[in-house]
Amino acid sequence: MTPNAADIEEKLLQILKDNRPGKEVRGCNTHLDIYERAVQKEIIEPLFKDLGEQGRIQDIDDLGHDTEFKLVWNRALRGQCEDWDCRTLANLFITNAVRDVPDFFRVVFKDDYDAIDAAILKNLPDLLSGGGMDPYTGWGLKSWMTGEHVDIKMDGLQASFCARDGSTLEPPPRYIAYKDSDPSQEPVEVYGLMSFHCEEIDYDTSIKAWQAWSNALRSKELNRRDQYDSVVGRMLMNLLPLNEIGISQMMLRQDESVSVEAGPDGVIAYRGEVRGLKRLVDEGQFLCGPRARFAEILETGGFSKAGAGAFLDTLAQSSSAFCALAPAGSNFRYMLDPETLMAFEQDGDDMLYDLDKADALPIMAAGTFEMPEMITHRDREARKLAADVSNELGEPQ
Repeated sequence: MTPNAADIEEKLLQILKDNRPGKEVRGCNTHLDIYERAVQKEIIEPLFKDLGEQGRIQDIDDLGHDTEFKLVWNRALRGQCEDWDCRTLANLFITNAVRDVPDFFRVVFKDDYDAIDAAILKNLPDLLSGGGMDPYTGWGLKSWMTGEHVDIKMDGLQASFCARDGSTLEPPPRYIAYKDSDPSQEPVEVYGLMSFHCEEIDYDTSIKAWQAWSNALRSKELNRRDQYDSVVGRMLMNLLPLNEIGISQMMLRQDESVSVEAGPDGVIAYRGEVRGLKRLVDEGQFLCGPRARFAEILETGGFSKAGAGAFLDTLAQSSSAFCALAPAGSNFRYMLDPETLMAFEQDGDDMLYDLDKADALPIMAAGTFEMPEMITHRDREARKLAADVSNELGEPQ
């Protein structure tokens, strides 16, 4: 397909005729969403697939920021678009076509689309035939790594990334996967939990304990919602409670397990269900640190000293928590990398279960043994790729 402005205008006229204001499409919140979906399916997807096959538009590289836009653009060139990629790709072109419509939000929410229709017909054929556009930022251009926005610019129909000030985009900084703590001078009771409830604890007591933990985070301003938006933000969710409160907060997949192996030289917690080890289950959030810190938080939250101790003991006897001794001189290591904790190497939402210990990834270690290696998900993937390439090069020709 050659991107011809007259052909695109003809297709747009039919789309506008078939999708008058008042029409409802499941998943579309405004009528502009309906336009974006139709433009994506009927114009952009066949156009981009054809131009990609001809080599006239290329993949784009966001240098490791892992923006949604990069994924959607590159899927479109391969004819592999997903159902709602229109919210990223078609949105780029529709938004630019209607950016000068006066009182834009008023007309959208009043379904007064005459000015919008006129702007789409005037501007979109040129944009989709290679007329170019100014640098643009949308929700799909937010860096998964840093949480910052980047810009997309178009040279004809070829997209490329740049920084918000128009300068060359830089890759995100590298980061380490874990936090080490200094060796303990005294034995430490290591406590870890996945939830604040079990059958032997009544509902009100569980809620009281959860509120005590929430209040501890709130008092240190550690529970900002925007931290969910990026790797760096989620790392801070894991690291800051460890630095400020003394307890690591590891965010896992919802309902993922943690397995625990304790011995005379310390304790290791593994992501997922490992055969033969105690398994913690529930909320997909693993809190771990000295038992004494958990007790202090509960007492600050209104528990008596005896009540806090009884609560922690009861919880540790269930599948919600564990308690183990790390001897004097123990080192401590806590996993921070959210992509490892959330099993980015897994397809879909599959849980990690029935693992051999040799295949399981440690996410916490406290003991006098040599600390297990903890690396980022990205570094593990890079190692696998390097090993695959090495194997291919080593094969006889």
